[in-house]
Amino acid sequence: MVNNKMNNKKKSIDVKIGSFIRQRRLALGLNGKDLARKLNLSQQQISRYERGECVFSFYILILFFKALDENIYEYMQYFDFDNHIK
Repeated sequence: MVNNKMNNKKKSIDVKIGSFIRQRRLALGLNGKDLARKLNLSQQQISRYERGECVFSFYILILFFKALDENIYEYMQYFDFDNHIK
């Protein structure tokens, strides 16, 4: 049961980050294929990240933010980690 709660918390973080990435991509006028080309990923993989179906490694997160010309440090300041840490 504890493991399921932790998995749900991880999942909610990935959903929030994925949603932010999708919003930023759209704000820049990029489609999924454009972003996929920048990251050397498939459009399907971009979609899975944006829907929160994949866990973001720190490395891939940095690549996404760099490709979207976004400052990861500024984003992290506004992220509510308190609800995800015991």
